[in-house]
Amino acid sequence: MSTTLTRPLHSADILPSTRIPALIARHGQALERFAFALTQGDRLRTEHLLQDTWASVSQHADTIAGFGSDTALRPWLFGVARGIAIGGERADGEACVARKALMTLGDEERRVLFCTYLRGMSARDTAKALGVPLRTVKALAHHATRTLRQLLHATDAY
Repeated sequence: MSTTLTRPLHSADILPSTRIPALIARHGQALERFAFALTQGDRLRTEHLLQDTWASVSQHADTIAGFGSDTALRPWLFGVARGIAIGGERADGEACVARKALMTLGDEERRVLFCTYLRGMSARDTAKALGVPLRTVKALAHHATRTLRQLLHATDAY
C-alpha cells in the first residue's frame, strides 16, 4: 500500500480549492474508475460526475478537516460521488416521467401550459397569443394540469 494513502492529513492538506489538486493526485484515478462504473461506462457522464464531485468536495473543507488520514477520506469521496450520481439518476428519471406525461396531452394543451407556466403569461395574454377565446385557455389549462397531476401521482414521480 502506498504511504501517501495512509499518511495523516496536515493543515496544509485542508481545502480551499488550492488543495483540490493534491486530493485529485491521491484519489483521482480511483474516483474516476468508480465514477465510470456508476455511469455504466458513459465517458461524458463520468466527466460531469467527477466535476460535480470535486466541486462538492471543495465546499466541504470542514468535513475534510475531520478525517485523520487519506484512507478514511477515500470512502467519503466515493460516497459524495455516489450521492451525486443517484441524485442525477433520480432527476433524470423524474424528467423522463414528466416528459412522457406532457406527451399524453394534446398540442393545444401543451401550448397553453407553455405560455402560462413556462413563459409566465396571463390567461388573457395566452388567449391573444394563441388566437383562442379566454374560456378555451382556462379550460385547456385546467384539463391539462388535472391530467398531469393524475399521471404524475399514478407513477409516484412527485
